[in-house]
Amino acid sequence: MGRFTLPPDHRFVKGEPTLDSRGPRDYNSTGRSDNVLPEFTDTGRLRSLIVALATRRGVSEAEVEKGMLATVPLGRFASPDETAAAVALLAGPTARYITGISLPVDGGRTESL
Repeated sequence: MGRFTLPPDHRFVKGEPTLDSRGPRDYNSTGRSDNVLPEFTDTGRLRSLIVALATRRGVSEAEVEKGMLATVPLGRFASPDETAAAVALLAGPTARYITGISLPVDGGRTESL
């Protein structure tokens, strides 16, 4: 694969995919550019956010987690391995003809793109 670089005028916008404003050919010589859009992945960072939200709201961590999980049709957080598998799929040779997609890894939270 070609070396990945962002153009100097690229800006990250919270809540939006980061590479959708340009075509795949704008990024590398292979012409491939895909996005993985993870949501709730069960990591230390997610756990620290749950603690912070619980503290801010004055509720239990279990209550915050329950509220988050209520928005996920599969009813659970992704494991880091599941999120990594989506990245590996798109980066691997079996996906060599896939380009320009945004792949939600969100347990069904995204109804459509």
